[in-house]
Amino acid sequence: MAVLEYLKVLEEDNIHVVVGVGGEENSTIDRSGVIYSELVRLANKYNKRRFTLHVVSDKPRPLYIENIRSLIQNNIVYSLTIRYHNLNFEELEKIINDLLARNKLVYGVVEEEFAELISFLRNKGVEVVKI
Repeated sequence: MAVLEYLKVLEEDNIHVVVGVGGEENSTIDRSGVIYSELVRLANKYNKRRFTLHVVSDKPRPLYIENIRSLIQNNIVYSLTIRYHNLNFEELEKIINDLLARNKLVYGVVEEEFAELISFLRNKGVEVVKI
């Protein structure tokens, strides 16, 4: 539990981005370029350089990383914290509610095939970019 509390301190001023990648149709497509473009837009809008990426995937650990590999390897501009979440809406509900209750900046960058995730985030009032 102490580690999670420590991470929360590191993420205090981060922009939280829910990244939905790795569906069956796009299982090996690296979405780093599109995600990076969205990070640049948000960084410029809020003058922030720290992000927490909540990667939501139906792929297990560590296989989901192949969809964001070059973002992780080539990023030298932003501080990134990456958290993995299964495609579990009960768990996501808790996470999103907690972030919104603490007035965190929350955005979504989600592959189109995750229509249910897009709907879920939009119903929570989260701005979503489809990729």
